[in-house]
Amino acid sequence: IFLLYILWSYSPELPSYAELKNYNPSLTTRVFTSDGVLMDKYFIEERLFVPLDRIPINVINAFISAEDKKFYNHFGIDLFAIFRATITNIYNKFSNKRLIGASTITQQVVKNLLLTNEISIERKIKEIILAIRLEIILPKNKILELYLNDIYLGYGSYGVASASLNYFNKSLQELTLDEAAFLAALPKAPNNYNPKTKYWKAIERRNWVLDRMFNNKYIDADELLLKNKELIVQNRYEDKFEEAKYFKEEVRKQLNKILGNNNLYNDGYIVKTTIDTRLQKI
Repeated sequence: IFLLYILWSYSPELPSYAELKNYNPSLTTRVFTSDGVLMDKYFIEERLFVPLDRIPINVINAFISAEDKKFYNHFGIDLFAIFRATITNIYNKFSNKRLIGASTITQQVVKNLLLTNEISIERKIKEIILAIRLEIILPKNKILELYLNDIYLGYGSYGVASASLNYFNKSLQELTLDEAAFLAALPKAPNNYNPKTKYWKAIERRNWVLDRMFNNKYIDADELLLKNKELIVQNRYEDKFEEAKYFKEEVRKQLNKILGNNNLYNDGYIVKTTIDTRLQKI
């Protein structure tokens, strides 16, 4: 009766099934020259969407190991993890230790996309209800795809594709196993594992992810030797056409008129213009 009362109380305040099913994350619109050189980008949060079947298996396994090893077996929430976290937090409350969470990947998707970061019992109840709803209407792989393309990983990176470029100047397909493990170490607290300011914490967390991958049988013992590997961060480089500023601004104004400001900065269009870089330089 108590559970039914909670569902009845909170359900009217929550997004509908249709909103959940049709949700699309904010994406970056990119403008190219006629010969394929990047000329401009428009975004609120820089995010490059990559379908799940194009995300390397090491990246997927690293995030599942680090964040939710039971992802393919639960119904949106992990009851055992919630129970364990509740008992641990009761102890931590009285000993002034940091409280721990028990969020599944599905719950993180719901929190990131549909709720605020407010810490309260009410928000947690809403998160649990929405996570169960999301599992009913979307397949597991779609939920995982949303998660990997939306999660904030520091350095202004939303999603794994953007993070791969910002940390390593690489596409997802070029990432090594240890680099994938490092990205999977970031969701809980990206600033705490910034390799430029907290290098050894970043190494420790990356190695923890590699251990989890080994325990979950995603990698073998030989690959644990990667724990000794240096973590090398590369500044992102983009071959961007910086000339023709007046042309570039005219393109932005026309796109804004045709698409509207909100769509231009959120819908991830790929725009090809008439400009030829060779002729422009001449």
